[in-house]
Amino acid sequence: MKFAVKNILYLLIIISSAITFFTCSKEVSVTPPDAPPPKGYIFIDSNPKGFQIYLEDKDMGRMTPDSLTWLSTGAYKITLKKNLFFDSTFIVNITEGQKPSVLIDFSQNTRMLGSIKCSSTPSGAQIFLNDSNTGQVTPTDLQNVLPGNYYVKFHIKNHRDDSIFVTVSSLKYNSAYKFLIDTTQWSDFTPSNSAIPSSMLTCIAIDKNNIIYAGSSDNGLFSFDGKSWRKYYTSLGTQVNCCTMDGNNTILFGTPAGFASYDGSILSIFGFKSSGLTDFRVQSISIDNNNNWFIGTQGGLTEYYQPKGKMQWITYSSDYVVSSTADINDNIWVGLSGKGAGVKDTLNNWNYYTTINSKLQSNNITAMAAGPTGEIWIGYGMDNNFGHGLTCFDGSSWSNYYPTPAYTKTNVIFIDKKNVKWVGTTEGLVKFTSPASPEVFNYNNTGLQINGVTGIAEDSYGNIWIATETGLYEYKGNH
Repeated sequence: MKFAVKNILYLLIIISSAITFFTCSKEVSVTPPDAPPPKGYIFIDSNPKGFQIYLEDKDMGRMTPDSLTWLSTGAYKITLKKNLFFDSTFIVNITEGQKPSVLIDFSQNTRMLGSIKCSSTPSGAQIFLNDSNTGQVTPTDLQNVLPGNYYVKFHIKNHRDDSIFVTVSSLKYNSAYKFLIDTTQWSDFTPSNSAIPSSMLTCIAIDKNNIIYAGSSDNGLFSFDGKSWRKYYTSLGTQVNCCTMDGNNTILFGTPAGFASYDGSILSIFGFKSSGLTDFRVQSISIDNNNNWFIGTQGGLTEYYQPKGKMQWITYSSDYVVSSTADINDNIWVGLSGKGAGVKDTLNNWNYYTTINSKLQSNNITAMAAGPTGEIWIGYGMDNNFGHGLTCFDGSSWSNYYPTPAYTKTNVIFIDKKNVKWVGTTEGLVKFTSPASPEVFNYNNTGLQINGVTGIAEDSYGNIWIATETGLYEYKGNH
């Protein structure tokens, strides 16, 4: 028994010693302290500001002005990057405990700058850069311009100011050009500069009070009195194909669902249930000297008149009428879709002309106008054999002319009070006074988007109004 107790005491002593030894070994095992962080530092700024900072080709996620810290003593490659500028790389020497700074002025480095080549028509326009007058006029090059986006404006007397946004990059030439609109010659009305209800115009007519009426392909008929716009709502839809004024100062306009008239107070609808039209897809309206209305449709020609106040309708043809006009002898001329021209005299006798029995250049007739001496002017659409030109028939002989741009469609022919022919085409407006001197008006010589001309009219002052697929234009140079 004594032996067992003695052994147990020995065992407890051994275990206690082991625990003490283990505990002591933990107490003397110490981790070395971390080395203090480097204290190198540099502050980087630039003109202009906002450059990304790269250290040894690594994006530091910082932009000038800013600092880099915790750098060891040594040499470092720093690169500054910004859109439109060349990258700029330099070496800095860092010494711990010092706080140097660097300013990179890109405005003093011609390699970082760009240029703007400024020009205008006409030349001699003042140049403004971000609304600041540069003191220079076109044509000239603005040199040593910091890269960036600029608003370049041109100003010259009697012309509309115009501007353009230009992006300048390092060591690159950038162009800024504008055709300045001569406001003594032109006025324009588009959704961007006026309250015009539509820019997609299809026709135009002017009444005796110089009220402008214009039809559109998407917003019906509207008028302009020189100050405000007025829209006319009908049940015939939003597309107007044609319009004209009759002898009583009543505007008539045709649509794919019939036609309507407005006499200044009453708007009358001639649709499916209120007219004697055999086809309601109205393409043209002509007025003779007796103020009778001739309605050209895709299903023929119908006359509307009111003897003794009673409504009368007479249908003369079943052909697709594209265009029409009444001459001084009250003959009604029609352009027939792909079939040439037809003419109805006052006795209701018809004659037809095609490329076979006349000098018509094409059977695809798209425009007609009657001259003051009874001659008929004819324009054409584009087909496989012909795409431009005019034909004149004086009652006995045919003459062909080529004042319009090649491969264009003639949409309208208008003859003004001076017997000048105005031709509206897909490529611009043509003023035709003689075969030797046609004058074309388009963007290249006006600065205006005068193309897709669909209607032409003259006001009492001699101004020519032009309806186009891009808006309404007034030419004031016809006096």
